[in-house]
Amino acid sequence: MLNKELIEIFNQITEEVGILVSQFVEQADLTGKSDFGSIYSKNEEEFDKFTRQLKDNGSPADIQETGTYYWLNEPLETSLGIIRRFRIRTPDGSYKERGYVGFEVKNYQDFKNKYLKRSNFKQIDNPKVEMIELKSPEFNVRAYFPDVRF
Repeated sequence: MLNKELIEIFNQITEEVGILVSQFVEQADLTGKSDFGSIYSKNEEEFDKFTRQLKDNGSPADIQETGTYYWLNEPLETSLGIIRRFRIRTPDGSYKERGYVGFEVKNYQDFKNKYLKRSNFKQIDNPKVEMIELKSPEFNVRAYFPDVRF
């Protein structure tokens, strides 16, 4: 089982992400599923400590330069529902926030056309999947809306 500190940090992230999304996205555009999330580590020590927790409590799901996503042996129950994939992102000064959660949308193209016109949304062209990023200076988290089904 993940330690209390890691669970508390991630629960704080999911709660704040829920507020962020509710302020900028219409609920009708979402399926209600959130399946993956990340903590942005603040330094190498935190990255190593939290990554060890994930290695001990899950199996690799997606290996990336910036941190491996793990399938959790015991998925986390959060304010946004069950989170099954989790990672710790390597320390990076361009990510000032504490973390993010990914959301499934009902129709990605419709979502993209509707929200990319707004200032808090940006398209991310990840080599594996295109997604829309939501961030706001009033929040210490980000939200992502990938072009995939969970």
